Amino acid sequence: MVGGRCERMRGALSEAMAEAGIPVRAPREGLDGRHRRNICNRGRCGTGGQLELSEGLRARFREDPTLQARFVQAVRKVLLPLEELLTETGSGEGKRDLAEKGGNP
Repeated sequence: MVGGRCERMRGALSEAMAEAGIPVRAPREGLDGRHRRNICNRGRCGTGGQLELSEGLRARFREDPTLQARFVQAVRKVLLPLEELLTETGSGEGKRDLAEKGGNP
């Protein structure tokens, strides 16, 4: 399941997972990670993304290291550009720039 307040990140994570062949389900009510006090939304930007991995998927990772590697690469594909943006702009400007690039603070 993919959740969090940042719509763009949720979409990017879901798309990256689909490209990697990893199934994504919509979160159940109350598990969408959108509350402002959720840990994934308490960083500098006040918004973020959340991944919930089922026991079944974790078991598949143990059985198939290539699946786990595809998962890791999919997450990195989404997160590394955001990290670079925040690092380049500094903490004061990162929130504004992330919002301009489609974040949802």
